[in-house]
Amino acid sequence: MEYSVNLTLDRAYFSEAFDQSIRYASKWRKAERIIGTVFLAFGIVFLFEVKEQSVLPVVLILFGLYELFSPLIKKPLWVGRQLKAKAADSNVQIVLSDSGITTSGIYSKSEITWEGVERILQTPKGVFVWPQKGMHIYLPKAVAGEDVVGFLLEKKSSSG
Repeated sequence: MEYSVNLTLDRAYFSEAFDQSIRYASKWRKAERIIGTVFLAFGIVFLFEVKEQSVLPVVLILFGLYELFSPLIKKPLWVGRQLKAKAADSNVQIVLSDSGITTSGIYSKSEITWEGVERILQTPKGVFVWPQKGMHIYLPKAVAGEDVVGFLLEKKSSSG
């Protein structure tokens, strides 16, 4: 069985990939929320409990706010960086077959066997595929379709 998916690496793709990655694939997002909440709470407590003027409560509050809202800050920076790359706005073809995953674009071509896939994660809007080496591949369901998602999940269950 073989499926072919054509992606355009545009702002919409990168924006969705970032949102899905932060929400579902990031191992650190939950820790960032906890750390942000703790720093914010300590900063507010120090602000009201410390009688002398100090910059420490303000620094703690600012750091806590940064950790809580970092995805909102990081997203435009990351998407902008991706759009400045030479592969931006180009098309990438991803072929999924029984032997593995082949990606080919204007600047590169790669092939990953299913043994080289570390994990596959389904999100409400797409699927992440992590090879053992390199960056993950994000396939939006709107582009890939349910057949491709089902094929990937079948490969995930048969390999691990």
